[in-house]
Parts: sequence; C-alpha cells; structure tokens
Amino acid sequence: MEKLLNAKLLHFILITVLLSFIGCSSVKVSDYVSPNYSDSEIRAIEIQNISENLKEKPVESLWKAYLLKNTENISGTSQSSDEIQLFNTSANYCLDLYYQAREKNDIVNANRYYSSLSLLAPDSVKEITIDFSEDQKKLASLATSHDARNEENDIIQTKKVSDFIAGTVTIWIDLGIKVEKGVGYANRVIGSGFFIRKDGYIVTNYHVIEETVNPKYEGYSRLYIKLSSDTETRIPARVVGYDKSLDIALLKTEVDAPYVFTLGSSLNLEVGDTIYAIGSPIGLTSTITRGIVSSYDRQLLSTAAVMQIDAAVNSGNSGGPLINKDGEVQGIVFAGITDYEGLNFAIPVEYLKAIIPRLYNDDFFDTNDTQNNSISLPKEVTSAWIGAYGITYKEPGQLEGSGVQVLYTMPGGSCDLAGIKSGDIITAINGQKVNSIEELGFEMVKLSSKMVVPFSLADSNRKDIPVYLDVRPEYPTLQIRERDSDYNLMYSLLGMKLENASASKKNQFIVTSIVKGSIADESGFSVHDSVTLEKMEAKEDDGYFVIQIYTKKRKSGYLNVSLSIGAPMDSYQIF
Repeated sequence: MEKLLNAKLLHFILITVLLSFIGCSSVKVSDYVSPNYSDSEIRAIEIQNISENLKEKPVESLWKAYLLKNTENISGTSQSSDEIQLFNTSANYCLDLYYQAREKNDIVNANRYYSSLSLLAPDSVKEITIDFSEDQKKLASLATSHDARNEENDIIQTKKVSDFIAGTVTIWIDLGIKVEKGVGYANRVIGSGFFIRKDGYIVTNYHVIEETVNPKYEGYSRLYIKLSSDTETRIPARVVGYDKSLDIALLKTEVDAPYVFTLGSSLNLEVGDTIYAIGSPIGLTSTITRGIVSSYDRQLLSTAAVMQIDAAVNSGNSGGPLINKDGEVQGIVFAGITDYEGLNFAIPVEYLKAIIPRLYNDDFFDTNDTQNNSISLPKEVTSAWIGAYGITYKEPGQLEGSGVQVLYTMPGGSCDLAGIKSGDIITAINGQKVNSIEELGFEMVKLSSKMVVPFSLADSNRKDIPVYLDVRPEYPTLQIRERDSDYNLMYSLLGMKLENASASKKNQFIVTSIVKGSIADESGFSVHDSVTLEKMEAKEDDGYFVIQIYTKKRKSGYLNVSLSIGAPMDSYQIF
C-alpha cells in the first residue's frame, strides 16, 4: 500500500476569504496554571500526587520528587523530611525496577532506569556491581550487527544489484471481503519489506501493517509475507514492534532469510547520488527502480526529516529498502505523491538504527523465560517530547545554527517544570551537541520516552538540567490546548505570537512576533497586525485545525479581512 501525502503530512496552508462567520465565538481563553513549588500548600499536594502515581509513572515521579526536593519553599526551607522520604522511596522503587529488568535481560528498560537514577540519585547506583557498559554495547550492536557479509549468506560475493532482491519480501495483509453496492471484493493491502536478520526479522512501514495492530480497526486481518523466490506461498508473519511517528515496523516470520541486508548509513549520501529502490509496486514482485537523491531534510514526518528521491515508487513499494550499489540499506521507501512524477520519499536508515533496540521488545531480550513459550504482543515504540516549540538559533551573521531557541513551553510540561523558558537556547541533549531543530529531533528519536536526560543551555551556568522525556501524543497541539489558551496555541500552531489587545474583549489580539517560514509568515501576517480569533475547530480524523480569524493586516493595507486557516496538529518544531 502506498502512503499518499495528505493533510497530515504536508504543512499545507488553506486561506479562504469569507464573507461572514456564522455562530458565536468558540475560542478557549482560560489558562492552565503550573504548580508553584515555592508554595507550601502546593508542595503538600504534589507530595500526595507523586506518591499516588509512583507505581504507574515511576521515573516521572522520581523526577518530580527531585524537583520538589531541590526547590525552596516560601519559608526559605529547601526540603522537609516528607520530601526527602518521598525522594528516597521513589529512588528505591526505580532501583528495584532496574534489577527486575536486568533479571529479565530487558536491556532497554534497564538502561532507562539506570540512566535516570544516575542523573537524579547517583548514590543509589553505586552499589551496582554489574558493568553497565556491556549493556550499552549490546544496545549498540543491535543497530550494527545486521551485516550481510557473513558466512551464512549464499550470495555474499555478489556485485550485481539484482541479486539483492533475494533479501526482499512482499507484505500481504488479508482483510477479508469488502462489499460495495452489493458486490463482494477481495480486500487486501500489499507492501514491501526486507530481512535484517537471518532468523526472519523483517523491516517495513507501519502504515502497511496498521490494520493488524490498530485497536480502532475491528475487522478481519491476517498478515503474510511472500519470498521473492516463491511468489505463490503465503508465509504467516507477526508484528514485533512499530513506531507510528516514524512509520516503521518490525515483523517476524519463521523462515531463514535467503539474504540479510546490511544497514548502511544515510549520512554519507549527497544530492545526486545514485540509489536503488526494491519492492512490489501494485504487487509486481522483485521490481528494482533506479534514481538519485533529490534533496534532504524534507519535513514530512513530525519526528524525522526524510529524503526526497526520484526513483519510481508506486503503490506496493512502501516498506522496501533504498540501497546503494553495494546493497547497503540507506533508507526505507515510504511515500509518494499521486499524480506527480518523481516526487517520492524515503526514511533515512539512521532512524531505523536508532529505534531497533526498542522495536525488538521482549521478543528478543527476554531470553531467560524458557518455560513460557507464549509470544509477546506487538510493542508500540513511543517518541519522546518535553512540551516545547522552537526554531534553529543562528548567531547574527552566521548561516549555520548553534542551538535550538525555545519560543514556547506548555504549562506543566517537562520543559516548563525543569525551568527551561522561552528565549533559552538548548545546545546539548544527553551529552550530544545539537546545532539545529533537525539535530534535536534526531537526538530525541534516539532516546526512550519515560526517562530523564540532561539538557544543556547556552548559559554557561545552566548545564546538565535533568528533564523528563514524556510520551509524545499523536497530536501534541491537542494536549497543549488542554493546558493553555487558544491564543497562546497560535505560536506553536501558526508561528504567530499574540498578546491581548483589549481587557474587555478576550478574543482580540495584537501580533507581537512572527516565525520566518511559518504558516503566519506565508499567510502575510506582520508584527502589530490586529487579530480577532472567531472560532477554532479540531478535526482529529484529518489531523488539522481550522481557525477562523478576523484581521487587519498591514500587508493588505489594513483592510478588514476574514480568513479560514488550516494548520496541522503536529510539527517537527514541537519537541
């Protein structure tokens, strides 16, 4: 199945001049108030909340107990005995969870607990005698050990691109019968995939196998694969793990792979380099197309910058490998634009390598459970976020970025609670330097959600700030709207900062800042423009907001204009 670029993927702008609006205002003006840890009563409430949530959200509770312990209250006292006890209880609980994860050989969760404890309660991990560096090596090996150049492969000496077809498969999703106008039709989804391990692990796109794991889908669904050497036999397969935001899924089938692909690198690709796409367009198995890398950093996914390619891609190519002449995987084909020739896209392989340990789930890690032969359920890999919106920061006169400037923080979000405010410039995450919003996004993908990592700011006095990585919602702006007013939401939604223009009229504002290249900028808004928010409607099924605005724009000669603006609910600038 080919994933078409639609309103969820394209940062579209729908500007329509309206004669009038019907109905009354439906703009949310109330604000969420973040907890004030300096207030003694608030601290008491927070102690109770943290205690109640400890078992459900252990690492987040530990982090909040840490913040509470290290924030002075109104009386000037830094901490009470209750706060110290709460912190110690939280740390001990997370330490127990670490040992439980180690006992199950669950390296991913062990890493999550250990890293968070090392940052917040370093004394608690001093007693751990196991060399944790060995776990880190195991995690790293999962992204590098998928090497086709081993003695188990039959065609390791090949130099012909066509021979790499042996490592690809056709994904076949049987959805039963579809009835239209009283006539029944076979309903199926066809996609592509490729082997990354000899024991039958296959990579494809999430949207190819979505019906098999989506709880909203209630129909019949069966997953099969077909080998390139046998296009008639359907081999049962199952989903091991998937990441919706990156559109990547890991499958398992009980056959030995005839060929295993090497996961190469997309970092050494340049515009104009030759690439090959292998897949099953409209079910035509073992199809190879050739093209070039047309561009980088196309922001079509909320958590990843993708490659644009001109190799022919059609329905059924989704999930197939994008390779170089040596057969090294450099990307995963995932989308094309219907009716536009040569506008196709692939997910860089670096993102796959970043999430592989989490995709494997217990299916790979829980090796000690020899008594239980049951198969674990598919694991949804969640992306991390801290409730902020920002842009690449560039020093005056410089073309290259030197960090990420925070423009907005969601009240009560991780960024807000950690003390990172609007105007701060993030320069590093978990020890990794970030120079741009794209680099920040990639570093966030590499990290598991529900853990605490250090952030560093340009201010030399603010290094290694512990920040909790929360689970990124499918549509972050919906969660922001729950916490904040609609006019504040306009900054992260349209790139337009508003301030109240009238004490009596809550929906009248003045534009105080415009982000270059944003929807507001491309719609012709300027600083000092008058804006009245008339109505705002969330269309969750389509993934965008419709915002009705009455405005006097400087660029329109201050004429009264009514606009209906469409804006996606997610963006790579929200992190």
